[in-house]
Amino acid sequence: MIKIILIIFYVIFYTQSLISQYVGIVCLGESTYIQKIELDNNGNITIGSLYTAIAWPIRLEITNNGLVLVANYSYGPTGPLSVFKIFNNGDIIKVRDYSLDGFGHEAKITKDNKYCLIIHSVENNPLHVAGITILELMNDDINPYIRQFYPYGQGYELATSGTGLVFDMGTRYIKILQMDSDGVLTDTGQLLDTGDTGNQELEVSPDNKYVYVAKIGGLLIYEIDENNNVTYKGRAQSSYYPDPTDIIVSKDSKTVLLLNLGSLEVYNVQENGDLIFNGQKFLLPLAQSATITPDGKFVVVAYDYRLEQEGLLSTLAVFRMNFDGTVTNLNKDVTLDNLPGEMKFYQLPTPSVDIDWKLYE
Repeated sequence: MIKIILIIFYVIFYTQSLISQYVGIVCLGESTYIQKIELDNNGNITIGSLYTAIAWPIRLEITNNGLVLVANYSYGPTGPLSVFKIFNNGDIIKVRDYSLDGFGHEAKITKDNKYCLIIHSVENNPLHVAGITILELMNDDINPYIRQFYPYGQGYELATSGTGLVFDMGTRYIKILQMDSDGVLTDTGQLLDTGDTGNQELEVSPDNKYVYVAKIGGLLIYEIDENNNVTYKGRAQSSYYPDPTDIIVSKDSKTVLLLNLGSLEVYNVQENGDLIFNGQKFLLPLAQSATITPDGKFVVVAYDYRLEQEGLLSTLAVFRMNFDGTVTNLNKDVTLDNLPGEMKFYQLPTPSVDIDWKLYE
């Protein structure tokens, strides 16, 4: 009898893990909503509920315990941060809206999940038009007290490394900052000149060895040494030239995906750090956003933005990341009733049942 009960218990939890292994949040364009999506272990997407942000959501981050930070683009005292919480059963609640000056451009959490950096405009300040606010993260909320304001006035996108570097990217230059364990930012004095205007996307590899900058025509590669010095390494030329819209780096740092308005291209990282196009190119018209699941198993891409009689529509495609540096289109596209901006996933804990069956025989 006990063995039968344990079998039923195991089946229930195993089934639950297949139903929704990941909960995603999507910023919806031209609205004040974010969209919940769910992804199972087979790569099937289910569209979930809508939740209201304080203004137009533009960027978001999700911590490893399910805290969601949404940067909102809005003027005045209504912005620029909304905070949500994803619980381990998949439920989502809104925690708070948090007011800062002006409007938000970016929300980025540090690799240790201790702090959130928010780029936002600064109102009524003759010296600085924009800056970074640093907020401390808790399990279910943010610390509402501002830790530090760092004026800068040039960037619109951030990336962080596990070694404490913060990359503040403008249209041509990337300022490199250093964050200490107390959340204090300082200027390292390093300024990367990317050679011309047109910086589009920025990403740091999970192994903290390389920084990738997407520009029209390809990817710039910068190398981070053991002393956190950053130097230019080279360029990977794209086989397709429309504007790049996103960069995805695999969790093992060996594969880089370049998304642009017409395709998804796959590059493999060589032992010397060079990027080599592996020949995989998936045609995805008007592809504009992508994300990877926290375990690195799946990549979801939003593409085919369009206006039809029923309204604004787009398509979400699911790709599987393979161990050999290739990706596979699972052909499980679904339609989303809006135009997604940035999206991220939280991985729900998988129930672990370790049973010694001999005890019940």
